[in-house]
Amino acid sequence: MWASPSAASRDEPSDPMMKRFEEWMAEYGRVYKDNDEKMRRFQIFKNNVNHIETFNSRNGNSYTLGINQFTDMTKNEFVAQYTGVSLPLNIEREPVVSFDDVDISAVPQSIDWRDYGAVNEVKNQNPCGSCWSFAAIATVEGIYKIKKGYCGENEIVESLDQGSE
Repeated sequence: MWASPSAASRDEPSDPMMKRFEEWMAEYGRVYKDNDEKMRRFQIFKNNVNHIETFNSRNGNSYTLGINQFTDMTKNEFVAQYTGVSLPLNIEREPVVSFDDVDISAVPQSIDWRDYGAVNEVKNQNPCGSCWSFAAIATVEGIYKIKKGYCGENEIVESLDQGSE
């Protein structure tokens, strides 16, 4: 008895992309409520992987994209779930400082601060609305590392007036 191609693809990961998806599901612990949801997520995964591979194949990019725990989400789903708190539009902002008169002739064209240990791994913040605190602390850690050569929680706590009280 012969199975139709669509039935076979539902049962076995014979398609190389389906195999990648199954491996990705295992790596990130994904389990879907039913096969319809799994196939919907597979289509999103496939579209995102194609976008990632197309982007990375172009010359001149200053960064590369990668497959991660969000690869089965649409952009709208990601934005809705992980972009944090919505701030009012009428927040008073500080004036923008101009650096037009700064001589940048001795500045390298690019620098990867990861090579100097000034950028930490991305932390999973979950959708709790505290992304600003992760970004603020990561910035402080990076600047402290660049200026002092090291940084950890103790350096940040000790730099505050009542950090450990």
